[in-house]
Amino acid sequence: MENKIKITTLTPVHIGSGNKYPMNIEVIYDGERLGVLSPEKVVRKIGVDNIPKWTSVIEKEENVWGFLQRFGVSDIDDVCKRSMDVYGSNISRKKDLKELLMSARGYPLLPGSSIKGAIRTAILSYLINKNDSTAKNVLYEYKKRIPSYKWNLRDFQKIESLIANLYFNGTDKTNANKDVLRFLQITDAEFNYETIATNVKILNLERNGWAFKHSGDQITEAIGIDCQSEIRIKINDRLLKKNLEEYKLSKNIDTSYLFSFEKLFGIINAHTQKLISKEIDLWEDEIEKSDITNNIMDAVSQYLEGLKKINEAFSGIDKSTTCILRIGGNTGWDFITGAWIKNKTTLLSDDEWWNLYKQLNKNRNVDIFPKTRKLDEDGDFFGFVKLEMRRN
Repeated sequence: MENKIKITTLTPVHIGSGNKYPMNIEVIYDGERLGVLSPEKVVRKIGVDNIPKWTSVIEKEENVWGFLQRFGVSDIDDVCKRSMDVYGSNISRKKDLKELLMSARGYPLLPGSSIKGAIRTAILSYLINKNDSTAKNVLYEYKKRIPSYKWNLRDFQKIESLIANLYFNGTDKTNANKDVLRFLQITDAEFNYETIATNVKILNLERNGWAFKHSGDQITEAIGIDCQSEIRIKINDRLLKKNLEEYKLSKNIDTSYLFSFEKLFGIINAHTQKLISKEIDLWEDEIEKSDITNNIMDAVSQYLEGLKKINEAFSGIDKSTTCILRIGGNTGWDFITGAWIKNKTTLLSDDEWWNLYKQLNKNRNVDIFPKTRKLDEDGDFFGFVKLEMRRN
């Protein structure tokens, strides 16, 4: 089975390249837009003889944009390999720009591996919720070797890996040849759009309530809202069936979701909607407590309204052919992990959950985990995309 899939960004999306461009060295700001400098274009404008002057400006941490204007540069596109609209305050004072992953052709890229990783998280959460006996057995066996009160973060990570392996390949070891998700293949999404940049802030729960951290702001490049691309999702159901018939895969694992796009999309939708609903409930409670100061209330309210808007979008889609997925950076612990282990009533005892909570949360004086959210200054958030099936 293979389908063309239209992918549409419902919020900004960031998949990082791992690079950060230093402000006023590799990135310039003209008061409205940011530009990533092209050394070749700069040299063509200022001439080879003036390269030492350019270097001197950088070393003295002077204004590179002002320097370039002295050579008649009036448009940042004349000296940049790409430029973008930027949202936020005090942009010129920021340290650097966190770069978006770009394709070889220079377009914003959403890798198929990232899309598949987010789908894998949704499937794992579904499998554990459907039948948690495997997860419980892993926890039980691990406790026999190491008492749970001695577990550190590495122990929890090992447990998570053991559980995922058992659900996806039937053994407690990572084995790509037996992992059933190798039959799910997803191509990259290349977006023919200009990127945006926004000032991402960390909303943090402190002793006195919610507040933006004084440090940690990060200008982040992203794919903007309502950008579209096309990918292909292939489920090699014939090869999967053959491997099952020849006992090359474990008979103890559930593969039913790989024989139907409708089933797969249903799992994704249920997973995304469940996490959004929990987040909405949390913030409605937090706002009602009045622990939120006026200076961030607008951003928090915008965040909550944005979540509700995404949640309402589910009522307007055909869930058999369309799904909503959260992917990429700044999406939070719950969405990155699936938050299945937070179902402490069936998997972890109160003491075991508290131990994990302490491992993950440096601040022991709050009772919410995760206690941080990454938002831009207006309360907008990252990572939601819509996948719509296009029949061949």
